[in-house]
Amino acid sequence: MRRNGQSISLRLEWLIHRTRASILWVDHGYLTPALANLPSISGMTRILDTHDIMYLRDASLRAAGLHPENDVSREEEKWLLSHFDVLVAIQDQERDDLQQMIADKRVITLGHAADVVPQQCDSLDVCFVGSDYIINEHSLLEFIDQAWPGIRARCPSTKLRVVGGVCERPSIIAAAQRDNRVSLRGIVPPSVGIHSGPAVVVCPLWAGSGLKIKMVEALAHGKAVVASPVAAQGLWDGIGTSFELARNPADFIEPVVRLIGSAAERRRLEHGAAKYAAQKFSEEFVWREMDEYLCFCQGRRDLAKSA
Repeated sequence: MRRNGQSISLRLEWLIHRTRASILWVDHGYLTPALANLPSISGMTRILDTHDIMYLRDASLRAAGLHPENDVSREEEKWLLSHFDVLVAIQDQERDDLQQMIADKRVITLGHAADVVPQQCDSLDVCFVGSDYIINEHSLLEFIDQAWPGIRARCPSTKLRVVGGVCERPSIIAAAQRDNRVSLRGIVPPSVGIHSGPAVVVCPLWAGSGLKIKMVEALAHGKAVVASPVAAQGLWDGIGTSFELARNPADFIEPVVRLIGSAAERRRLEHGAAKYAAQKFSEEFVWREMDEYLCFCQGRRDLAKSA
């Protein structure tokens, strides 16, 4: 791989030697091909923050009828991962999968930290949050086609609020033009409370891997959430107490209608979401294992210097 006519590996090697780096932290699995030919450098630990397992993500996309993103096999990904000393998984299930792939490597879970700031509910609306991304478009269209008509019929004052870059997709714009109760808010500034107002947040994702940040943010904002199994990846211990699970698009109808109709049920999930997020997404919990490992590395380097 080359940039401006120069080998990326040679450029990285030069930078590492110049900075005397003791740690090389690579921030995503899809960058591994650029580092596969980087020679071993004495005293440097290579850490790969995977975010996703690429071959599993591709399999999920294919199963949903979408094009794969990485086009890499399990064996090819295993070879790429073998060039690193430590692998970082974003959630525990992927940690187990990575450990099975590379049994002789250390694998650490490092999730996503978020402050718990509960947001008020002042309407009976439903909210979907998503960036301008094919998985969000595909998932939202399925929800609008298979779940929203049932919710709309039984909750006559409820609107579907869509927030984020997904609102710019022509298919989503067309869906909103067909239904005046689908409201597209687009990308909103950070000062606007995305989750302030709606009664229920839905995460009907049917492809993907890793940890869904839209789930982390909704739970940290103390919202009543209904999620698909893909959206719930890495958060299985919160099912039932912190959010509701819907196993297919039509399964969203009943829990969403129930949560819209029952303030007591919403409060139960809202409290459970905030409590779960306070433990699962705290800085201390998320960084604990990585902090311990980095302290161990620092102690080992200090010992080597004093020897």
